[in-house]
Amino acid sequence: MSRLIRVAYAEDHRLLLDTTSMMLNQENDIRVLIRATDGKDLLDALKKTEVDIVLLDLDMPCIDGRRTFALLKQFYPTIKIIIVSMHFTEGHIRKFMSEGA
Repeated sequence: MSRLIRVAYAEDHRLLLDTTSMMLNQENDIRVLIRATDGKDLLDALKKTEVDIVLLDLDMPCIDGRRTFALLKQFYPTIKIIIVSMHFTEGHIRKFMSEGA
């Protein structure tokens, strides 16, 4: 049996958050344990729940994805981060990849 992949997903568009979470949870080895609509909610939830991967939108209220990314790298360096955004240029991709996304 494969190891369960524990996921946190931060996305301010509720339909995308709900739909993607539902699709991921249909996989046998993936569970979305945290669903947050902004970086603050995500960071608060991570204090109580361990995850392996964070799916992170960049454009969110409260604490946006860019600041959340920096805080995740500082306080949760073992969590893998996947940026999920429609607003990517090659420069964005290179920047976040060089920083560990």
